[in-house]
This record gives sequence, C-alpha cells and structure tokens, in this order.
Amino acid sequence: MGYDADLHALTASAFRIYSISFIFMGFNIFGSGFFTALNNGFISALISFFRTFVFQAACVLLLPLIFGMEGIWFSIVAAELTAFVLTVCCLVRNRTKYGY
Repeated sequence: MGYDADLHALTASAFRIYSISFIFMGFNIFGSGFFTALNNGFISALISFFRTFVFQAACVLLLPLIFGMEGIWFSIVAAELTAFVLTVCCLVRNRTKYGY
C-alpha cells in the first residue's frame, strides 16, 4: 500500500467542506429532539424526514450539475442549511404555543 497524494488532497478538501455541515447538523438534531420532548412527533418527524431524505436527495441530484465534483461535497452542507431554515421556522411558528 502506497501513499497517494491526489487521494489525500481530495479527502482533505472534501472533509473541509463536509465539516461545515456539523454546525447546522447539531442544531437540526436538537430541534427534532426538542419537538419530540414537547410531544410533537409530527414536527419532529417532519424535520428528520426532510433533513435526512428530501433535502439531501435534492441537493445530491442538483448541486453536482451546477458545481461538478465539489457539488457532491457541498450537497450535505446545503441540505443541512435548508433543514436549519426549516427547523428555525418550526421553532418560531410554535413559540407561542409552547411558551419559549
């Protein structure tokens, strides 16, 4: 087994891009868990389903067409960012109902 400089460069670049998603990912997981704790399974499931399936599938299909290979790595960031917007909207919309 040898060292492959091109593979190392690709991996380092991809991880730098992918790691941005962790910021949004944590908030989205918190938001889903928050609504589960408030006994609102519908919103919790909505956030989880859109985050893990709808947004990711859409971004994986669309972003590589626009950005090429980099679009694959940015797709998870875009999906988590979109789910972040959904989570914030759900929190704002329900703030008077739950009093937070």
